[in-house]
Amino acid sequence: GLRQGRAPCAGDGARVQSGQITSIPNFLDPAVPSAQRVTDWFATITNGRIENLMPPWANALSEQQRWDVAYYTYLMHYTPEQVARGAEVFAERCVDCHGESGRGDGPDAAALSGSVADLTDQANMAMLSDSQIFTTISDGVGDPHDGMPGWADELSEDDRRAVAGYVRTLALSSAGPLTMAA
Repeated sequence: GLRQGRAPCAGDGARVQSGQITSIPNFLDPAVPSAQRVTDWFATITNGRIENLMPPWANALSEQQRWDVAYYTYLMHYTPEQVARGAEVFAERCVDCHGESGRGDGPDAAALSGSVADLTDQANMAMLSDSQIFTTISDGVGDPHDGMPGWADELSEDDRRAVAGYVRTLALSSAGPLTMAA
């Protein structure tokens, strides 16, 4: 941990170093959560992975505590600087449709034929992987003239990833217990 100058949850704790556990994910590596959803992490925390020496936490933590741990560990790979940059880009490019809070109620949203995603809907956002959010930001959704535009040609990859990280934080402001999707 921090006593030896390492970042927490880097997958190199004392049991890994002693050889007691041979494989544990590095939560600071963006590749670890990239294709997984927050709901996948919640399921792992709830049910455990005994084959990897991870105990189930269903009886020890409340549902809200398990969601809190799932989101906390899932988001660890985003730095505060990335989230701050994502907030800047979101304010410049996204608020007209998604609104300042991300609820899909921006001033231009009513003029669109379809609905604008509510990025604060934690249940829906938990079902999306970081890769899916990044692809949506990059490629857009729906009609290019009446849907969400793709930003791949106008924003760097780093900025699009920063927006994905910031968008994740919007769902946390409305955090509450979730029911696992079937």
